Amino acid sequence: MLVENGRPSGKAAETYFSRSAETELLLQGIVEKRKSMLLYGETGAGKTRLLKDLAATQPHVAYARASTSARDLLISLLEGMHVESKKPGSTAYSKGMSLTGLRGMVERRLDQHPWILFLDQVQSPSNAISHLAKELNYFDRTPILFAARSEHMEDIGGLRSLCLNRTSRVALKPWPASVALEFTQQQAALVGLDAANLNEALTGIADLSHGYPGRILQMLRMASSETYRQRGSIKFHVLYVDFTLNGFAATAEKVMRESTRS
Repeated sequence: MLVENGRPSGKAAETYFSRSAETELLLQGIVEKRKSMLLYGETGAGKTRLLKDLAATQPHVAYARASTSARDLLISLLEGMHVESKKPGSTAYSKGMSLTGLRGMVERRLDQHPWILFLDQVQSPSNAISHLAKELNYFDRTPILFAARSEHMEDIGGLRSLCLNRTSRVALKPWPASVALEFTQQQAALVGLDAANLNEALTGIADLSHGYPGRILQMLRMASSETYRQRGSIKFHVLYVDFTLNGFAATAEKVMRESTRS
């Protein structure tokens, strides 16, 4: 593994822990067989990162963030198509269009190229979103790769019909303890995290992350905040209690407020 001044380089850090097995399965499904796929895993497993990394390697991929309505989904897909095509201009004008007009714009682009749609953070999608996604899929004319916390109905809802076959579902499992600790140590080195009790704190973060990289990164960001430091040490147990009770969104907002004040 490449290192610079005793630390892993940015490129090495990005590739060393890549999900090569899961990536290969997804590519075989959506690119080679052009069928819809589900990527699922607990919060912090790295689903969004994997989707974005995968999208960067493929032509004609439209990445859509979590959407609360069919209209939001269509606008997000149009924005993703503009980014992928690298054409000048904006989709801002589309925000005032009717749902039918937005649907027509997306359909015209789907007819022009062999697109693949990436739908991230799917969570109990509405009937309207599920219906729209299945219509855009149109018997796998346009395969969809979507990410959710689980493969169960309560998470993926009506989209389950797109991945009824077990081979259409890929689980993003947690890392083994040794890999989680190595990742924690390397990410701490990359950001220059220092503390009198650093080794103890990093071991604790890796252990309590249960092998999920997103949780590790969130706790490391918290460890950099003055809120969780005292006399040169990381108040790890306070940090973990906050992380456990408040979750990702609340802790991220807290750290952001602290960073702004400092």
